[in-house]
Parts: sequence; structure tokens; C-alpha cells
Amino acid sequence: MNPIALSREQLCLSHQAVVERLCLTKSTVRDIEQYSIFADLACIFVRGYIYSYANMVHILEDEVLINLAEQATQKMMQSFSLDKHRKSAMDG
Repeated sequence: MNPIALSREQLCLSHQAVVERLCLTKSTVRDIEQYSIFADLACIFVRGYIYSYANMVHILEDEVLINLAEQATQKMMQSFSLDKHRKSAMDG
């Protein structure tokens, strides 16, 4: 479990409490907790959402951003690996 979700649970906050306090959608809160990439949102908004959420649960924004960057790197590497396998299968 990631630090932001863990901190939320330790503070006994529900997803709904976060949604109401930060005026975010449930899917945005879930995406932040799952380190989903926000392709449809501008980077500045995502960072603001993460900053607000991290402050609400008393953790450093940088901790969340580092984990998000690591997840994004892993997903890109997996995607690259899948593309490489697909190309070799088509060439073969």
C-alpha cells in the first residue's frame, strides 16, 4: 500500500471524506492512491491534487511524487517490453 493511502487509513479517513474536503472526484482520489497516470489532466493540476492530499494526511508531497515517478517508469518499461515482443512476433 502506498504512503498516502496508508496515512489516510491511519487517520481513519474514508475516501468520501477526502472527496468532500478536497473537492475531488472519487476516481481522482483512487488514481492518486493507485499511482495511476493522469493522461487526461494537466501536470500542474495533478501536482496540486497530490500536494493537497498529502498535506491533508500529513505526509510530504515529495514522497508521493517519487513513488509516482517510480511507478510511471515501471509502466513505461513494461509497455516497451510488450511492444518489443509484439514487433518480434510480427516479424517472425
